[in-house]
Amino acid sequence: MPGRLVIDRNGIVRAVDVDPDYTIRPEPQKTLDDVKKIIG
Repeated sequence: MPGRLVIDRNGIVRAVDVDPDYTIRPEPQKTLDDVKKIIG
């Protein structure tokens, strides 16, 4: 299954989006929001 992981500098997974339907992708803004949460 395709997935998106947001991992911090220490190698800890902070966010995951996985869907068994490969045609469904997370919105780019969702990824940016997850990264912004990590960097403060």
